[in-house]
Amino acid sequence: MTVTSSRDVPWSQLYVYLMTGPNAMDYCAQNLPDAPTWAPFQKGQTVTVTVSGFQVFRLPCEVTGIRAFLHTRNSGLLTPPIATDTVAEGSMNVSYHLVP
Repeated sequence: MTVTSSRDVPWSQLYVYLMTGPNAMDYCAQNLPDAPTWAPFQKGQTVTVTVSGFQVFRLPCEVTGIRAFLHTRNSGLLTPPIATDTVAEGSMNVSYHLVP
């Protein structure tokens, strides 16, 4: 995926989730430990990232979308960031059925 910053930030990280529903907390996997960081990330800077894997928290899982967040939250929380911490985000509809 290609990520572009919408503003200058001193530090940022990319979280990508396999979504299972419309709410931000409806996900079953995250790009861990493969969650790259940048310091700094300048406005308009673009990087290309390959997510090589996901940590799956729950099976079976009906994945309905992939959602990515470039964020500035550096607190250790793994949940999707809130709007004020989000630099850029994007999503894509998919249909995957993950089983054990």
